Amino acid sequence: MLRHDHLKEFVMVGFQANERQLYLVKFVVKVCTALCHVALFKDGHVRNKGHWDWELVTEQHLWTPEEKGATLDQIMDGVSSSSIAPSQLVFS
Repeated sequence: MLRHDHLKEFVMVGFQANERQLYLVKFVVKVCTALCHVALFKDGHVRNKGHWDWELVTEQHLWTPEEKGATLDQIMDGVSSSSIAPSQLVFS
């Protein structure tokens, strides 16, 4: 099984919980053994400030407890118990 032991943080801007986005997030959670933080932003974009320099521009979005719970269930569905879930999952 493919494992990645260096990625510690994963951020997705424009998260709409569609099938492809959920697949990507689930994949990252499964294979990244050092993952500590996952942040999913519904609204926003990344502003390029130059080579390897960017700024995350987001708009605050309030997730309902139902949205958070359903999305978390979808992400963690199929993730084995031997995989370590991120210590912090942020919905914004």
